[in-house]
Amino acid sequence: MHTGFSEAKLEITPEGVGKFSGNLSLELPANTEIQQSGYAAIRSKVQPSSMFGTPCFDTTLFRYLALRVRGDHRKYFVNIQTDGVIQTDLYQHRLFLRNPGEWQTVMVSGTNIKQRFSINSSSSSSHAILDTI
Repeated sequence: MHTGFSEAKLEITPEGVGKFSGNLSLELPANTEIQQSGYAAIRSKVQPSSMFGTPCFDTTLFRYLALRVRGDHRKYFVNIQTDGVIQTDLYQHRLFLRNPGEWQTVMVSGTNIKQRFSINSSSSSSHAILDTI
């Protein structure tokens, strides 16, 4: 579904590092139902299921998610969805940028990624289940 003008892509560098890049656009499309902009996202490809289930990325092997970012004075967030029981659960971490306008590395610890949205308000997990991304 294409609803805005932001662009994003994920590439693997020759060093084996994932590089998420793109441009956030604040331009609103002519569709008057859309009232906010400036969002870019990528999703991993759904892997074929086997008798052992659907494979996911296990990020518990890593202590941090390192992001090289450049922003301004606006608020930025990283959203993560996991392959949990409730597919619409969304986990979020706020990016605190110390030097707006300059490139900086932000380290996000998995323990700091909190549940932001759940259709099931009685969901007992407030931390992301990082072995099923």
